[in-house]
Amino acid sequence: MKKILLILLALVVFSISANAGQVTIKNSNGDNIYIFDKLVFKEFWGSSTKIMGEITNNTENNYKSIYFQITVYDDKDNIIDMTHICIQNLNSGMTKSFLGYINDTPPSQYSKYKIEYYDSF
Repeated sequence: MKKILLILLALVVFSISANAGQVTIKNSNGDNIYIFDKLVFKEFWGSSTKIMGEITNNTENNYKSIYFQITVYDDKDNIIDMTHICIQNLNSGMTKSFLGYINDTPPSQYSKYKIEYYDSF
């Protein structure tokens, strides 16, 4: 099931703002698999970024841990930085808050970001 899920997840790229709003990752059938909501990229300790939000698991799977990679880009599509977020004990239908950090790069330097499924167990 894990391999099938990896194949079905779509790559998601969005423009960024201080309050990025909602991001949905869909499978090949167009079903909303994971919904990232209330996304905020906030300056933290001068030159770092705190990423906060909520994720909803719309799959039938219960996860002990699930990881996503967030990559941020400048206005010329160059990768500035990336981070991984881990959400623990995310059961089917559940919504949980998450928190992540990007060091040494304030959100004012980001033009867009990409969220990708990374791993789970």
